[in-house]
Parts: sequence; C-alpha cells; structure tokens
Amino acid sequence: MNFVDFRIMYADLMMDYQAIEHDIKLIYYYMINDNDEDGSIKEEIRLYPLKKAIESLRELDNSDNSPLLTSESYDLLMKLNGHRNHWAHEVFQNFMYEENFEKTKEYRKEVDKLKKDYKLIENIYQQLEKIRIDYCINVIESKE
Repeated sequence: MNFVDFRIMYADLMMDYQAIEHDIKLIYYYMINDNDEDGSIKEEIRLYPLKKAIESLRELDNSDNSPLLTSESYDLLMKLNGHRNHWAHEVFQNFMYEENFEKTKEYRKEVDKLKKDYKLIENIYQQLEKIRIDYCINVIESKE
C-alpha cells in the first residue's frame, strides 16, 4: 500500500474511532438521565478520555442488572481503546524516520495492522451507532 492510500485509510479509521467515542459518551449522558439545563454535565462527559467514558458507561450500565451492552462488548471496547491509542500516538513514529520507509518491515507491519483494524472497526462503529440511536430515542420518548 502506498503512503497516500495509507493516510486515507488511516483518516477513515480515526473518523470511525471518533464516532465510537462520541456514541459511547452520548449513551452515557442519556443513561445518566439527569436534568442538565446548563449543559455542564454533557460538557464534562465530552472531555472524558475514551477509557474513562467506557469504564463509566460500563459501571452505570451494569448498575441495574439490565445492561444495554454485554460484558464482551465492553471488553472489546477496552481493547479498541488500546488500538485507538496506537493509531493516535504511535503509528507514524514506528516508521516515518526510516529512509524509504514504504519499503521497510515497520511500514508493512503498520499497513497490515491498519487493514485489520479498518475491517474490524467499521462493523463495530455501525453496531454502536444503531445502539446509540435506538437507546437515545427511547430515552427521549419515555420523557414525553
């Protein structure tokens, strides 16, 4: 894979990770089901790192013994948090300082990781988006 294609796939991957993070935080916000007239709770949650958002949602979601997401789903989200941290903080450092980096084993290794994560994340992003939409609509309708 050439570097231009790598960057395009990388951008798509990061966009999906951001959507997952947004959905997790929004589900958590709606699950709190609290009056937030000034938006301060929503702003506080928006600033959570992904790991804290996942952990907070997991704790609250399991507090009523009727979780929205399975234990396996939360384990997968925590695993994805580690992947996302790799893509956000490490990936380019692993090869960009090498001469002719596109021909290095480090670059090929990152290309392989990118392809694998790209396939995985798209499916998870779509599933979580559906959960977020269904859950938030349900919360809104139950308040009416």
